[in-house]
Amino acid sequence: MQDMEAFADVHALPEPPHGWRDFSYSILLDGRLAIVRQGSGLHDDGTAGPAGDNAPRSCRVHTFDGSREDWALDVRGIAFPFVSRLADGRWLLVDGLAGHEALSGHLFAADGSPLSSLRLGARISNVLCAPDNSIWVNYSDEGVYAGRLANGDWPLSTGGIVRFSPEGRVLGSLMDKIPMAWGGDNPMSLIGNECWVHGYPKPQLVRMAGDDCEIFPCPVENPGALAGDGRFILLARRFPWEASFSLHERQGGQLALVGEWSQGAGAIAQPRLLQGHGDLLHIVEGGRWIKVSTGAFRDFLAHSPRRAR
Repeated sequence: MQDMEAFADVHALPEPPHGWRDFSYSILLDGRLAIVRQGSGLHDDGTAGPAGDNAPRSCRVHTFDGSREDWALDVRGIAFPFVSRLADGRWLLVDGLAGHEALSGHLFAADGSPLSSLRLGARISNVLCAPDNSIWVNYSDEGVYAGRLANGDWPLSTGGIVRFSPEGRVLGSLMDKIPMAWGGDNPMSLIGNECWVHGYPKPQLVRMAGDDCEIFPCPVENPGALAGDGRFILLARRFPWEASFSLHERQGGQLALVGEWSQGAGAIAQPRLLQGHGDLLHIVEGGRWIKVSTGAFRDFLAHSPRRAR
């Protein structure tokens, strides 16, 4: 980790309390880490609860800023929870295993009180709220390649990545803009109101911003997430995970390599979270929250000639 600490901020994660486990993580608009904790399946008296990992359980959402942990809300009855937060302060908790016709998104006030539910589709693998209060939802392969519903309509999940209003109205989808072979479950990243994701099966990056959609040839094999400051794009590989980063300069419709760095396979564990937010890449693994900024990595390359190209 010595080299990585030259350009990364590393924070130890808080331990979950007895009877709880960290289930999922997400980066909020204010830069804090949201932690969704799920009951271990035991009742308060220690007796066995519902059987199976996918049984609905109690969930707790906490936030963590690197030093302080705060409680946000408690929710019951969601089997596969993911969380994000709208720009207006409302919490959004989604159930990744909800059915196609179910209300899979649930809104809560800033104080944790329930507000309303939204139909956001089935087999959700990630959800991100943008500064303009829109909601980006990504789906797993089972959702992307689902068949028609009983009424003949295609499920929402077949849009690949779908953008919703805070009221649950569909504002657009990846498949509407660029019909393509799409492998679900690819990590989404937000740069302002732009949603970035890597395409499949071709090595390409897709930038979605409102009604605009743009494709860049991807210079990195199996990218997992990216961050950027407008001019520069910082990429992290997803598979095989080897703590590998590369910096690229946007030049028209191309990304020109500035420099790269890799610590090698086995340096850190497979990430539980790999997400770009603004100019920061966020990695959660092995009980740590690692943050890499585009600017810090660029400065690191400038003082490490062997890393630059």
